[in-house]
Amino acid sequence: MTSVLNIILLIMAGLSMAVAVYLMVAGFRYRSVASGSPYGVKRQEAHQRAIVSFMRSIFLVSFSLIIFATLGISNLPASKELENNKSVTPDLLLSPTMPVKQPTESSTPRQLVGSPTSPVATLTSSPTLTPMPTDTPIVIIAVVNSPNGLWLREKPGGIQQLELIADQSEIIVLEGTDIAEGFEWRRVRTQSGQEGWVAVEFIVFP
Repeated sequence: MTSVLNIILLIMAGLSMAVAVYLMVAGFRYRSVASGSPYGVKRQEAHQRAIVSFMRSIFLVSFSLIIFATLGISNLPASKELENNKSVTPDLLLSPTMPVKQPTESSTPRQLVGSPTSPVATLTSSPTLTPMPTDTPIVIIAVVNSPNGLWLREKPGGIQQLELIADQSEIIVLEGTDIAEGFEWRRVRTQSGQEGWVAVEFIVFP
């Protein structure tokens, strides 16, 4: 019964590995389609399919490795540590007739007495630090330049859309720039207080 179960597990692991290789190839194909397409819905869909294919491939590879590891551990020979422990006898045994040495002297703890002439540390007040004035941050305003609106995304080139910003809307440009999907991205804050990333190509600085 155990051998039949091992064969079934091996077949499942092999099929999972084959499907994982197929999904990995499909993920690279979707990625090439996304990199070769212009920025738009088709490119985002291909990019999302590539990510899903890679995640499924990694899951199937992990599942196959777990099966292989389980089969390998179950086929290992039994450990002989118990048999060795049975033959080992302790070399040092406390003899029941061995006299126990009783303490004959009681040590008296010594007390450390501080010298009356030792100097006593005195606390001195530290000078008060005057806070330095901070500079007022400069607010950078940009205007959306996209007739169909501009999607605010959770990361540069990400597929998660947080908010659709209307054309000619003002946004606050924050610190943070990045390059992804062939575009330069800036971190911004919309009028609703939502923060995310937009492509610099679709905004203008007045």
